[in-house]
Amino acid sequence: MHDAYNKKNSPKAQMEEYKGTAWALFKNTVEDKTEDVIALGFFKDAIVKVILDQVSELLPIDAQESIQNLFANGKYSLIKDILIHLANTDDFTEYKSYIQDPHTFAQKWIVKLLGRKLFKEKHGNECLYTQLAKSRVSRIMLHISKCIADTTEDCISLGKSICISEWIDGFLQHNCKDSYLPLLNDVFVHVRDRKISNVNTFTIMLKEELPEIEREVMSKFSDVEENNVILSSNPVPHIMDNLWGCSEICFLCKEPCMNTNRNHLEDRFPHKCLQHRPNGIGGVRIKASHRLVIDSCNYLVSTNLTYTINSTQKSGKFRDYKRNFPDWDIPPNSDVSMYWIWVITRYEEQLKEMYDSEEPRIPKYWKSISKKSALDSL
Repeated sequence: MHDAYNKKNSPKAQMEEYKGTAWALFKNTVEDKTEDVIALGFFKDAIVKVILDQVSELLPIDAQESIQNLFANGKYSLIKDILIHLANTDDFTEYKSYIQDPHTFAQKWIVKLLGRKLFKEKHGNECLYTQLAKSRVSRIMLHISKCIADTTEDCISLGKSICISEWIDGFLQHNCKDSYLPLLNDVFVHVRDRKISNVNTFTIMLKEELPEIEREVMSKFSDVEENNVILSSNPVPHIMDNLWGCSEICFLCKEPCMNTNRNHLEDRFPHKCLQHRPNGIGGVRIKASHRLVIDSCNYLVSTNLTYTINSTQKSGKFRDYKRNFPDWDIPPNSDVSMYWIWVITRYEEQLKEMYDSEEPRIPKYWKSISKKSALDSL
């Protein structure tokens, strides 16, 4: 980020940028172009640069919104899509990554989704990235066209001729009425310097040049691909903050907390899960037999069975889990997740190896649960 900033704003970068302006001024003088044409060229160069900067600044926000809109129910929708992806991929290494660190897995999954949606999926002949840029550019160009028309109308109502500097002041005033395009007063400094005899001629030429300005701006975005795109900011952390939020996982089954507010504990909302898993998914084993536990957290917290968590040396009755984990709320009931029952049944050997344990005692009827039934249960 530091290098990118210096590349754009350092004295050396500013001097390199001014070279283009100086060269244009030199060529215009040698070719004896009219003041109208020279002013138009400088106006066009200035406005193209500002539009490019503004659209580039806003595209990460548009990309973020386009991804978030895919998940109508927020974290629930995101987790559901990930679980469907895992089942269809049928790769235990991916399941393992998700079980161990669902937040990091979801973040990497969002990165891939973002690249696919922005660049690989075509809408007509264009990718979403180009469409988002085109939408922004179109709105800005309509805004510029209106500002030119309003400024020209103001000049006509005055009933006297004005200089180009006064016209620029009027244009900037109209531009400030909306937030489409931030323009500093010195953006058109080289336009102000021109001695234009007829501002009306300048504005007519400028209106005719607007389609070419739009084409020039869009050409910068049309050839962008996933492997060469440079976004002004990374939308993924913002997407994760809004969709995933809390990164805590259940201390037993490793199911993610359902809260999308990262600071929900400050608002006195405890950690909760949409569904708990058979505890063997999280590596919980029966002490005597070393077998993976098949019961879910909801059932266990209604019993007098005891637990010991080796990593923290915390122990006690499941029923009294809040003594060690006061920030969690696990309702005691008989709810079971058919999806995770299917997972522990399908991958019992891999889970056994993953946790260096004995295989769980899977009830016979669990083995009759199909992948379709598991997915439908979501």
